Amino acid sequence: MNLNEFRKLLNNFNDFPVQEKNKFIDRESDVDLLEKFSIFYKNKIVGIAGERGIGKTSLLNVISTQEEVTKIIISIEEKESKIEILIDLLFKLAENFIHSEYKEIKKTAEKVIKFIIEEKTEERSRKGGLSYFVDFNLGKVEKKSERFILLNVKEALKSLMKEVSEKYKLLLCIDEIDKESLHNFMVIIDSIKNAVRFENINIIISMPPVVYFNYLEGIITKNSSYSLENIFQEIIYLKPLSNEQISTIMRKKLMKYQDVLPADTEELILDYAMGNPRIAVLTVFNTLGRKKHTKPRLEKKDVLEVIMPVLIHYMENLDLTDKENQSLKLIAKLGTAFTKNSATNLLERNEFPQSTAYMVFDKLVEKKVLIEKNNNGKLYEFNKYLYVFFKYGG
Repeated sequence: MNLNEFRKLLNNFNDFPVQEKNKFIDRESDVDLLEKFSIFYKNKIVGIAGERGIGKTSLLNVISTQEEVTKIIISIEEKESKIEILIDLLFKLAENFIHSEYKEIKKTAEKVIKFIIEEKTEERSRKGGLSYFVDFNLGKVEKKSERFILLNVKEALKSLMKEVSEKYKLLLCIDEIDKESLHNFMVIIDSIKNAVRFENINIIISMPPVVYFNYLEGIITKNSSYSLENIFQEIIYLKPLSNEQISTIMRKKLMKYQDVLPADTEELILDYAMGNPRIAVLTVFNTLGRKKHTKPRLEKKDVLEVIMPVLIHYMENLDLTDKENQSLKLIAKLGTAFTKNSATNLLERNEFPQSTAYMVFDKLVEKKVLIEKNNNGKLYEFNKYLYVFFKYGG
């Protein structure tokens, strides 16, 4: 392989979200559902839940809309406070409509951007001891509270979106708030929902898995803490991909250089990724980047050199006892999923007293080293890092 070929191969494994449908693996039903949502629904909010790297941003990218629907994707970057998140959303929305063909919308977008720039300028002044704030309609005013800013931002957001809804049918996709806790996420949603909900605006929001599980709890038990079922029309949960699906993704990226990734090395990467395509792709990228372009073949030892320092550091911070370490080495032989009985029976066959076997197992669950797979206490799985550590290097 020459240097240019190597660079092209390495670039294929860069962590870029998918932009084209034909490169998206086995999510056709989710894409189809969201496309129908953008066409047939009015004034609804839908969520996309899943762990980081599972494909939420890619899903937003590949949604097609009919000609009369305008799709906008907003990635939230400023997250220090609720106000910062709303200002970031407001500013990026205004940027999208600053060149609108409708004069009223263009004028309001310009006013919003001016308002935000002036408020940010006054924020720096306030830190210097001055107490001016910016009112969306009145300009600079004195001696107001932080709540005053929040109300002004909401008013500006509502004003812009009301005008947009009168001229456009909009699909607003809000991304990158899936790293928040459930409480912080709900604070954000509570601030957004009334300001942007108009008849011609549908919203898709990416979210952390915990929001989805709270949503399910509300539907099934009618006892959710946040009544998410009253906010979201539906939440689509993106499950981890199968090893076969992730293998397909990697093999496509390898192009004609399939021998770069031998089967046993691929198995290690798939074990490490545990259904997350981003982890698999980044592991190949980080390992390949350490190789010479003349000898790019990835051996198991090459991958272990990349991931073992992470695993060892993680292990060192768990503070496991000798008995717990010994137990984990044995339980790892059962594979990625197992019952409590199969694990404790294995420990007993290896000279653990029954009471000790159960006590150690429960302690490992308490430390989140072993995790309930289906929340009913019948099936457990390894914390993925530990499974790889004990299978390949422990």
